[in-house]
Amino acid sequence: MPKKILIFGTYPILNPQHGGQQRVSAVVNAYRKHGLKVKYVGIFLRNYYPDSNDCDIALEPASGTQTLAEAYTTDVSVGMRIYSDTDVRNRIQNIISDFKPDVIELEQFFPYYGLQKILAAMQWNGALVYNSQNIEAQLKQDILSNAGLSSAEIKKIVNDIEQTELELVKAANLVLACTNSDVDYYRSNGAKRVVLARNGIQKRTKINDNLNKWKNKFAKDGVTKPVLFVGSAHPPNLNGFINLLGFGAGCLPADSKLYLLGGISDLVAQKLTDQPNYISATFTLRAEFVGRVSEADLASLLMLANTIILPITEGGGSNLKTAEAILSGAKIVASSHAFRSYEDYLALPNISIADNKKMFRQSLHDSVVNDKQPRTKSQIKLSQKVIWDNVLHEMVKEVDSL
Repeated sequence: MPKKILIFGTYPILNPQHGGQQRVSAVVNAYRKHGLKVKYVGIFLRNYYPDSNDCDIALEPASGTQTLAEAYTTDVSVGMRIYSDTDVRNRIQNIISDFKPDVIELEQFFPYYGLQKILAAMQWNGALVYNSQNIEAQLKQDILSNAGLSSAEIKKIVNDIEQTELELVKAANLVLACTNSDVDYYRSNGAKRVVLARNGIQKRTKINDNLNKWKNKFAKDGVTKPVLFVGSAHPPNLNGFINLLGFGAGCLPADSKLYLLGGISDLVAQKLTDQPNYISATFTLRAEFVGRVSEADLASLLMLANTIILPITEGGGSNLKTAEAILSGAKIVASSHAFRSYEDYLALPNISIADNKKMFRQSLHDSVVNDKQPRTKSQIKLSQKVIWDNVLHEMVKEVDSL
């Protein structure tokens, strides 16, 4: 009989948008392609995600006034409610009893706050897998430090996150990590077994109608060299943008324009309102807030892009948008941090690395005005390795062997 895998996460994966959802969706698909039986349960705040499956558990926001810390730690509170909310606890117990999984996998560690108590009470004795996307304490440290919390409050939150994550690391039969440095961290902190499972990307298929729509828009804008910044509404995306490019887009030539796609578009637009009027006016001459687009539109934009920027300066794990940019074949201007776990691809042509604002703006200008160098056959083959089926192959074999 095929192995049964029950996966818990703190968001649904129907219509995946942000990187975490895309990774989990790819993991589920990889298991199923291998012939394994998989059930995914997302436990999440209803107002954060409009789309979900019947087996997901949507929570109502907690009553009362939300503190600043809680605004950045909703994943922690959701994890705790898995046990403290009687209805949620009973539903999860029933799911486990009915599905009878051989393996329970946690996507990020947050469900472990409540799930560890449920599994202990049920005396469940299957294999436990922790699928890590980041070293969470390090990521939360960066996010909370930029949110204006006191150092004492940050220390308390981060210490609790670190302790709980490392409890899971030691309890898990297998830990899956996104980067080599994360692999080393988990091994040094008591993991029984760690396997590298890098982030990847799904190959997108162009649709001619969408392609023509964007070609016409660029022609109307007088743009022959579009530049893309694609990202979710994740604080490190905004911080990196401000640190490396900011609102000085004058480095772009007249026939070029920056298009911001995804949730990052909203964050940058909001931050722009804090700037003087003259900065806002000059920035919008060279930039446009496109917002969220369909998969078909994104496929077209990636195909038409002259340059893709990856201004990521903080956070752990690896960046799905880096894999997306590599696969697109467009020119890339990135921070060295954006290429965490993708260092093997730095040998590809048309990639510029810059880690301060002056260098990043100059590299962006040079990338746009310079001709793109073609990839060799071996370089094209290398770029294909970022596709999900390739990066998750070893992970699937390891989980199936538990």
